[in-house]
Amino acid sequence: MIFHSVESLNILIAPFLFLIILMTILQVAFAQASPKEINVYPGQSLYTAISKSMLGDTIVIHEGVYRENCLIVEKPLRIIGVDRDKTILNGKGLGGFGIYVIGTNSVEIANLTIRNFGVDGIAISGYRISGISVVNSEDILIRNCHLYNDTSIYADFARGSTLGVYGSSNITIADCIIHDSECEAVGLFSSSKCLVINCNISRSVAGIVLSSSSETTVVDCNISDFYVSLSGNPYHNVEVGIQLINSRNNLITNCNVYRSIIGLR
Repeated sequence: MIFHSVESLNILIAPFLFLIILMTILQVAFAQASPKEINVYPGQSLYTAISKSMLGDTIVIHEGVYRENCLIVEKPLRIIGVDRDKTILNGKGLGGFGIYVIGTNSVEIANLTIRNFGVDGIAISGYRISGISVVNSEDILIRNCHLYNDTSIYADFARGSTLGVYGSSNITIADCIIHDSECEAVGLFSSSKCLVINCNISRSVAGIVLSSSSETTVVDCNISDFYVSLSGNPYHNVEVGIQLINSRNNLITNCNVYRSIIGLR
């Protein structure tokens, strides 16, 4: 009699135990899947923060100088500095590139100073890059960033940009300051539906270069002082504010281009 009572009790309890276990699993899974905020302070690793982050997380970088390079973003993330002028990614002496976004969407990079990056003899996905590069991605926002002293030495079948976009769409570059680059400041290659708005660009080989790109808008930008000449550079002695190569259906409006041999070509 007791045996049957215990057996009946187990039958009654089993579904409730199953529900409790299932709810626990779902709660853990939901907690892991929910976007979270990851704070990074000086002395901590940006590379580690990006590697351990989950889809949709926000990485908040606090004021300080971070000497890291080759930061690869392959998932939707927000990478946000606390203060643009005091949150600095410095590549001096490290070589390589700064931030490389590849094969993803829904990435935001904001409020950072990125300086002293260059790719010396290294090709990434067939391109030479420095500063920030976006490859085969879409819906990317880069805003309120200051990029300078980013260099790139060119090789065969390679291009370089302080801020380069390759084979991507729906890229917005807004409210950025870009200067003193030994390559074009902003390069858009085989890309479409991009927006460059309210940027100040100066003292580089070229300001904005669109190559095999379409349906892109450049608006409210100040572009000036293109006097840099590098021997062996594909844009050697270009000294041009905005250059379009094999591109169509693009809109350039309300921009100031000055102190350049060629304003628009």
